[in-house]
Amino acid sequence: MSNSEHVPGVAAMEMDEVLTAYLDEELSPEERSSVEQRLSEDAEFRARLVALERAWEVLDELPRSVPNHSFTKSTVELAVAEMSRELRRSRPWWSTWLTRAIGYIVVPLLIMIGAYAITYSVRMAPYRQLVQELELIENFEMYDKVNCDLEFVELLESYGFFGGGDGNGPL
Repeated sequence: MSNSEHVPGVAAMEMDEVLTAYLDEELSPEERSSVEQRLSEDAEFRARLVALERAWEVLDELPRSVPNHSFTKSTVELAVAEMSRELRRSRPWWSTWLTRAIGYIVVPLLIMIGAYAITYSVRMAPYRQLVQELELIENFEMYDKVNCDLEFVELLESYGFFGGGDGNGPL
């Protein structure tokens, strides 16, 4: 509690703050005893306390209103808007700059890497089939020398000579 509260002629607003804290029991024991001392000595201070007590009693007699949904919603929206403004103001300038710089560098880089991967995949597609058929290509001369028909090759495949078939012979 400041010394100005003990000086006669203290502004009504300061008196109201002190007396409201007194009524709400928000004062420390020392502050509370100082207010009680002043109440016993200062008639104007006592009169202001009585007026505040009456106002509180009238407020207690008023019916309680329940806020409707739109009021609650608009209040929450205002609070969220204020918090987002505070966050934007509290963010350092370099944080925003750094985020934008990363976005301007990393995003195009990822796009370029993705485009390269797709292009590489498309360019290598014909060679994948060659790699899969490499064993056939390597042994082509040997296969070319064999003069047999397709039925004989299918028979060999059914016995599992080429890695396929069930190895039990013809079906």
